[in-house]
This record gives sequence, structure tokens and C-alpha cells, in this order.
Amino acid sequence: MDRPLRFLIRLLLVSFALLWLARLFTDDVIQFLLPVIRAEVTAIDDNLAILSLDLSPAGEGKTLRLRGNLARPQHYRQGVIYPLGWNSNTAGWYQVDLNAGAALQSSLILLIAVLGWPQRSAADTAACALIAVPLTVILFVLDTPLDLLGNFQEAVIRDLDPRAISPLFAWDKFLAGGGRTALALAFAAIAISIQRTLFKNPPVRMNS
Repeated sequence: MDRPLRFLIRLLLVSFALLWLARLFTDDVIQFLLPVIRAEVTAIDDNLAILSLDLSPAGEGKTLRLRGNLARPQHYRQGVIYPLGWNSNTAGWYQVDLNAGAALQSSLILLIAVLGWPQRSAADTAACALIAVPLTVILFVLDTPLDLLGNFQEAVIRDLDPRAISPLFAWDKFLAGGGRTALALAFAAIAISIQRTLFKNPPVRMNS
């Protein structure tokens, strides 16, 4: 039981440490990433005109809030969706909110899994963490910006077709339904596998 117990203790300590750091620095990290989010969503959807993208108070916490509009009329199936404000009766914008904690949830799970996994030395742990850095970036790109964009696109088409689900909104539902955790663990497994392959370390056995 020695190795499994040490693994669980290590995982708990890493989890508590990273959750504590996340509580302290989530707002600062998200503020730093706002230009990245803005660049990605506008690159994917050039008909999205972002009016504001920021962290806003929401009860006791904060929300990542996107306010935007269509840049031009959008053809959808047999109809046309006009930007709000196209005529005097439709002034306004579309608003999408994402809990600030959820914005970094998948990245946090990935790091907990990577740093909590038993290694033979601190150098192996550091190497695995370095390998995980680009994977964490890729994971974030697949998560938060697409989550916001999917919800924006869904808000745009909802009035014209309430039963429709945009592809990115379906992706958002997948993330919210456990896909976020599944992706994070899969990316963590990739980082650990790459580290083991590059450094040719045999797996750590956790015999009872």
C-alpha cells in the first residue's frame, strides 16, 4: 500500500496547492489571456464584432463577459439575421457570460494530473511539466474561446430557429458534460507518455 498511498498524498497536495494558486491568480491570468481570446474568436468568426470582452462582477465571483454584435447581415438557412441596431427597433447587443473559474478549469485539471503523477525524480516532474505547457495552451484554445463563440452563435440564431444548435454550441455542451475533464486527462496522459518516451524511464509501479 506504500506507493498508492504516496501517490494519493502527492495528488492531494498538488491539488490543494494549485487550487489555492488558482484562487489567487485566476483573474490576473484571464486578464492576460483576453487578447488571445479576442484574437481567436474573431479569426474563427469574422462576422463577430466584439463590443467588449472583460471580467465583470457576478454575485460573489466574476464572469468572463463577451458583448458583441454581427458585423453584417448573416444568411441562415432560408432567412437573414440582421445585426442588432440595423434599424431603430433593434438596438442592443448579444451578451455571453462564462464563469471565470470555468475558463481555466481544463488547464488546471491537466496540471494537477501532470504534477500529481508519480515520477522518479524532481527532474522528471519538471520535464513533464515543460512538455505539458504547449499542451495546456492547445487545450485552452480548444476550450474557453470556443465556449464563448459557441454561445454567441447560439444566441444569434436562437430567435430565428429556437431548435437549432450551432456546431460550436454542441462543442460547448460536450465540454460542459464532462468533455472538459476528459480532454484535460487525455492531454495529461499525452504529456506523461512523451516524457517517459523521451527520457526512457520505466513506468513507476504502484504495487500494493
